[in-house]
Amino acid sequence: MLTILLNALKRGACEDMSFVPVYIGYDRVPEEQAYINEVEGQSKAPENLEQMLKARKALKRRYGRIYVNFHEPFLLSDTMREQGVSVETLDGKRQNLFCRYLGQRILSAINADSVATPHGLAASAILHSDSQVTQEELDFRMEAGLTHLTARRVHFSDSLVANPEVALNTTLVDYIKRKIIDPHGLEEDHAEAPLVHYHVNSKKRTELEYYKNTIINAFVPAAFTALLIREKDAFQFSTANLHAHYTFLQDLFINEFTPDPKRPPAFLVRKTIKTFIDDAIIIPHPTLPDTYNITSSGYKKLVFFSGLLKPFFESYGVALKYLEKNGADKKDKKDIVKKIRGRGYKMFKRGEITRRESLSVLYYANAVDSYAKNGLKGPRGVEKLARYNEKISKYLTILSSR
Repeated sequence: MLTILLNALKRGACEDMSFVPVYIGYDRVPEEQAYINEVEGQSKAPENLEQMLKARKALKRRYGRIYVNFHEPFLLSDTMREQGVSVETLDGKRQNLFCRYLGQRILSAINADSVATPHGLAASAILHSDSQVTQEELDFRMEAGLTHLTARRVHFSDSLVANPEVALNTTLVDYIKRKIIDPHGLEEDHAEAPLVHYHVNSKKRTELEYYKNTIINAFVPAAFTALLIREKDAFQFSTANLHAHYTFLQDLFINEFTPDPKRPPAFLVRKTIKTFIDDAIIIPHPTLPDTYNITSSGYKKLVFFSGLLKPFFESYGVALKYLEKNGADKKDKKDIVKKIRGRGYKMFKRGEITRRESLSVLYYANAVDSYAKNGLKGPRGVEKLARYNEKISKYLTILSSR
């Protein structure tokens, strides 16, 4: 779409353009089943009169609020000056690079105005567990997430602003009613958090993944940084090389999480480290520069933040194993993704991957594109493939430990 607009500008359709990034979000979405069908590889059903009539019934149900936030507009001409390009020089590779920058800027602006909802936060806390989770664990994760999002000045839904505890408990009740989680121990008199636990319905995890992904962008810097700290495998660590490894993760998941082109990895790591210090997740070493100690409660938060990435790593690991064996040259992408999902399903049945939400054709398609962009084809493809295999396997080992 941006390429079409830029080409129109070059043909003199207008003198300038103003972009207004707009965020639109929901407490709950009526199209949950449509999303699940898409993730599982089913074709999108075309709209028709029958669907429209059925939609009237859905719209009568209570889905909460819709949130619309407008980001500050910006002129295309100002952006072009910042990047040192002009209409006359905008062609070929330079136009492709500028178009990518423009897209990242627009999407980053939308993400900056996104709204965190209790459904997204509760889903993130639930999905960290494979099959069941205690009330105590849920409370800890939701509080950790809420504290971090507050520190990042993320927009909250009205219910989270008014009373976070009530909003999150109401959301858990909603998930229980929809049979997404099954409570045990609530019927006991004076039920205590350690005794109350929930079984997670495996077949409903994809619904939770949708809501988790509505707020995941706000957690990405913390998730990446937490994973890299855990990679150090010690309760005392140095920030040396964190920036380089952060860049690797950013490039790997370029199709999942849009990086802000104005905030490089060095900036994001530095800001996240400061947030971790303020939350007492880590403590600066009294004498060694750029060295930190991890607190015991802080380590649990690092496990939670980094754990948000596990489905993505499982999906990308499955895709990499398929491409390693079969390659991707001169093949239909849809066919490749279908075969990757078939392989992923077999691995899931054998317990080689643990998350049903990892069996997403969207993640697989993004992985294939990411590997192509990162040069897994061509003369150095074999060498890079081995490096990616090693890194993804290592991160999955970390994410599978507690």
